[in-house]
Amino acid sequence: MSSNKWPRDVAVLSEDRGFALEMAGVIADGFRSHDCRVDVLNRTESWKRDYDFVLGYGPHTWEGSLLPTALRLASCNKEKRPFFYWWFTESLPKTKLPPKLVRLASRLHSAGNLYLTQYPDSRTKLWVRVLDRFFLSRHSRLRIIGELHEFRSRGLLGGLAATASSKAAHLCRYGFDPVVAPVGYHPTLHGRDLGLQRDIDVGFLGRMNSKRRLHLFERVKRDLENRGIKISLPTDEVNGEERTRFLNRTKIILNILQTPYISDVLRSVFCAANKALVVSEPPADQEPFVPGRHMIAAPIEKLAETIEFYLSHEEQRQKIVEQAYRLVSQDLTIHRMIGRILNHSRKLFLERRNA
Repeated sequence: MSSNKWPRDVAVLSEDRGFALEMAGVIADGFRSHDCRVDVLNRTESWKRDYDFVLGYGPHTWEGSLLPTALRLASCNKEKRPFFYWWFTESLPKTKLPPKLVRLASRLHSAGNLYLTQYPDSRTKLWVRVLDRFFLSRHSRLRIIGELHEFRSRGLLGGLAATASSKAAHLCRYGFDPVVAPVGYHPTLHGRDLGLQRDIDVGFLGRMNSKRRLHLFERVKRDLENRGIKISLPTDEVNGEERTRFLNRTKIILNILQTPYISDVLRSVFCAANKALVVSEPPADQEPFVPGRHMIAAPIEKLAETIEFYLSHEEQRQKIVEQAYRLVSQDLTIHRMIGRILNHSRKLFLERRNA
């Protein structure tokens, strides 16, 4: 098969619920737009055919471990083994930790989880229960790095992409060489402008599972209230059409990062797709959403003042949301991002075949 026609048969390994499952269908559509035949599979079900290319993403949950996939790939005949690619979408360990320490801890984490994967009956042993409770069931970011090392050490990791340049740079510190490919826009996943009345001045979407985010959110909320501006939060975590409607009713989305060194590009895609303006503390990445052109960035102490300005300057707000919408709907589409991954994969595939 010529490189421009490879891969033909693709498997997308998905989780079974929520946003992760929504994402799988969109990724599959992206491959289909490049004339691939695609199956969406959960990470434990039988493979339906001999695939040329297998893509994993996330992982979004503890159940999303890709170690069972590593064992399956390792059992394949090397000549027929599919090319495995990982689209990294999650957060990483803190940048202040020495890379050597992260490598060691992550590999220990991966080794422990691999042992539990291969020998599930061992969970009844006391030492295993202690190890699981105090190490393996924690530190999910170490687990992710450990799984990447496991794939690479076994010669199973064909290629790697990260959803932001800050994540890619962070992964390089641990010896990986990813390309940057944000999760591309697709109206089914990210929503679209419904033309609703924007009766919510300021909204917030995101989990309060970070002390930093919670503390700064409360600070900005007080600053807004002192200016007579109310911030609205959904009563529960919203997904799908409910999320789209909330963003369509909202003029401005306040963005506070969970960690100052990782930007949330995905949230910006959601907001741009639904024409809600993002006002954020300065992001770690200047691309693809450029402050002043596609979103607004300001220091924490200036966020309330900045939000007040854009609520009273409708024309300037509309100009920025239209520019952000054009960015995601024309340049940052799922077709283009899967194309970036495929071009990267074809280059690596040819290099290894000709080595």
